[in-house]
Amino acid sequence: MQCADNRIFVDGRTERERLGAAGGDADDAAIAAAAAAGRAAGSVPERDRLLTDALREAYFVEGEEGSAPRWGATNGGADRSADRAAQIALLLAVGAAMGLHTAVAPALAAIEVDGLPLGRRVARDPIDSSPPLRHRSDRVAFDQIDALLFRRGRSVIMCEVALGPLPLATLLLARHSKVPNDREVVRLLITERALLPLVKLRLARDERLAAAWEEQNWHVLAADQLALLARLPSPRLADLEGYLGDAPPERGLGAQLDLASAGWSDAPQGSTDPVS
Repeated sequence: MQCADNRIFVDGRTERERLGAAGGDADDAAIAAAAAAGRAAGSVPERDRLLTDALREAYFVEGEEGSAPRWGATNGGADRSADRAAQIALLLAVGAAMGLHTAVAPALAAIEVDGLPLGRRVARDPIDSSPPLRHRSDRVAFDQIDALLFRRGRSVIMCEVALGPLPLATLLLARHSKVPNDREVVRLLITERALLPLVKLRLARDERLAAAWEEQNWHVLAADQLALLARLPSPRLADLEGYLGDAPPERGLGAQLDLASAGWSDAPQGSTDPVS
């Protein structure tokens, strides 16, 4: 409904959710799909020149013979799904090594990485089977979060892995808007380094995304940095701070995470060996 002073009011839950799920996700998905299918970057309709250029740079590599998909065209969707599962498995391993309890989205639990389901890689809390904040959240939205690294109580790192496409609006404006923003909640977006400029641009171009990113305490962790973190002989929670963002970290995308100010300065007590 539009008023005389040009203000617009949206009436109805369905319409609000439709608008909230926009935010550039459709264009991102279209160009990512074109890359996965081996189509030329120029085959995607152009609506926003700056954003379209950034999308093409993220998903395609320009060469003398034109543009080529960055991650290969043959069976690209399946390959990226396997890569995503591997990143989630790595998160679970790193979390357990840091002495944290871990959990994975129920829908992902049966997916196998190197022959072992993700659900069997978690480090369960032997006392409290429900991760922090689940009872205070929309259960459907909470159970869609890819992976959780947490301490008993309210301290939790919520991890989402998006290697392309980047459903930022779906994550920030829909799923995580239904989960509380407590002081001890940290959110990580794990993505490819090639997509970091695209994340930054989309946040800069959409005030809704930028506000949600700040309010929900999001930080970005490049997949190559996660791999380096996992190679540490004895990774500590405090080590995480040095691996976030691009280099150097920039406000709004790679701002350093102050774990001490978020109540995460001490490691949890007790064993969190993964359940076999």
